[in-house]
Amino acid sequence: MIFLYGFSLVAATPAQCLFDNNWNLRYAVYSGDFIKYCFRPVNLFFYYMTEVFDVKGLGQFVFGMAAVIYSWRKLSLPFHLYTPLLFVVEVLAASLFVIAILNLAASSCFWIMNSFFVLQLSNTLRDFAHYPVTIFGPALRLVFTFVLSIACMAFYPGIIFLRPEEISFITVFVPFFGALFFYISYKVWMKGAMSYNGTGS
Repeated sequence: MIFLYGFSLVAATPAQCLFDNNWNLRYAVYSGDFIKYCFRPVNLFFYYMTEVFDVKGLGQFVFGMAAVIYSWRKLSLPFHLYTPLLFVVEVLAASLFVIAILNLAASSCFWIMNSFFVLQLSNTLRDFAHYPVTIFGPALRLVFTFVLSIACMAFYPGIIFLRPEEISFITVFVPFFGALFFYISYKVWMKGAMSYNGTGS
């Protein structure tokens, strides 16, 4: 549990540091300020996201890594020369799912007037990433794996280190699925942004 908790915090760090401006998107859209991003000769998504860097994510990273290292030692998990590289790959893959869900939740403001509840819901659901997906029933396990992909934020990437003998095809393809999910979220975000016409006032 401690390992999964720490892993999920580390995986959420890129979203916290680099994509935190998603939380301000609804204000920019509703106030009409978002229109200024539409007239710059640069990728709209990139321009908007790089406007904010949240340093609080670095503290989250340190705490998450401390939890991972502590649990790693307590569980006496094996450590090989390739382990650091594998850990980085799995963390980045998991972070793509965190970012994708944040992108999709934030982009809902382009179509839903009171979209804050969507962001809140996505943030609440992300807490389930701290738990093994195996504790849930078959229906929720299916949803958390293939629909919301919460299990891909910590459990499936983490199982490589915790129980390498239980690696499934989902674990193997987590980086691919993460990249695909992020791309879909990016396209949805951009579709909403390109359809934005201002407040009309």
